[in-house]
Amino acid sequence: MHVELSALPAEHLLRDHQPPAETSASVAARVAAARDAQARRQGKLNSRLTPRELTRLCPLQRDSRALLGAAITRLGLSARACHGVLKLARTCADLAGESGIRLVDVSEAVRLRPWTGRPRERGRLCAQRIARAAESIKMDPWPAAKRKA
Repeated sequence: MHVELSALPAEHLLRDHQPPAETSASVAARVAAARDAQARRQGKLNSRLTPRELTRLCPLQRDSRALLGAAITRLGLSARACHGVLKLARTCADLAGESGIRLVDVSEAVRLRPWTGRPRERGRLCAQRIARAAESIKMDPWPAAKRKA
């Protein structure tokens, strides 16, 4: 997984009221709950799922399948990369406490997948490619449920 963060604007950093951040303890509790859910559901972590298990344990709804298909085509994802995206989407859903993989989980997993190339270009290229892939299937790449104000 690769997370690249851009610099925050000065006005954001200097404003008087900062929204409360999630505490380390609450993140740790969500991670523990996600690991427990994985152990109950399949007896191992999502990262250890085989392609056959992915097919059975990670069914996608039509919109999620369309977005993943568009990402495979537009980004030239290999079978291994596609399986990695599915594992990560399953983990995103587990961290959100969801029983199924949602569109927002697939979108986040595609954005978090490892990239090669120059570091400064990765985030910009990834966002552009996801937006184009979603546009090709007439879908919002970052549904409002996942956007933060």
